[in-house]
Amino acid sequence: MSTDAPYQIPTHRCLEDRLNAAQLMHLEVPGCPVVVDSMENSSNAAYGAYFDRLYILQEGTIVYQGGRGPEGYRITDLRDWLDQYRETLEKSSNLVISVD
Repeated sequence: MSTDAPYQIPTHRCLEDRLNAAQLMHLEVPGCPVVVDSMENSSNAAYGAYFDRLYILQEGTIVYQGGRGPEGYRITDLRDWLDQYRETLEKSSNLVISVD
């Protein structure tokens, strides 16, 4: 749970809670795969997903890594990074290259 998220999702008490949270995430970003672990956290145990963390990858390189979560990351930090990146792209698309 991020302290600056636009909505708060309480701790899941049953699989239905997890499925409802996944549906909410899917509505926010349609087309993005969302996976739900069992209440026994078998995927978490099998793959060692100890901490949530937000990443941005470009061409296989990590260009943004949020803090260890869920308490350590902030959605606003991620959004700020994306906004700055968008501004950089907009500025670079206005370049004029002259070839003599």
